[in-house]
Amino acid sequence: MAFIAGAGNPTGGSNPSGTGTSVSYLRYEKKTLAYAYSGTITVSDATEPATALRFTTGNEAIDAKVMVQWLQAAADADDAYISIELNGEQIGGSYIAADFGGTNVVGPENWIPIIIPPFSTLHVFFTMISGGGSVDLGVTLTGEAYA
Repeated sequence: MAFIAGAGNPTGGSNPSGTGTSVSYLRYEKKTLAYAYSGTITVSDATEPATALRFTTGNEAIDAKVMVQWLQAAADADDAYISIELNGEQIGGSYIAADFGGTNVVGPENWIPIIIPPFSTLHVFFTMISGGGSVDLGVTLTGEAYA
């Protein structure tokens, strides 16, 4: 089962770690894994969304999980929102509260399950909704690809 070229980074391609806004694949004989790591996304403007992931799939569908990560401690009032859009329509989102005295812990309960159909565009982005500072957030996407 072939994947359409350009639909993501092949292992060992120009960005083998997968850091950035695109999706990467690990191909095995009986399974293909999909993954994406946004890296650090600094969110500081309530009117301008900060893109974490944005890619279009080829002929594969991806059964994935998305997780938000705090990449720094934040002040109690520095809250953000994650939006997940598929083909321009919001399919998920979550309020991300900075609390616990600036110690932000994200656990497995924060994984958001999604199915990404073939030939679809996924856009994951953050918007700052309160606070006067900035926060460094990240997104990890992992899943299995099916062609």
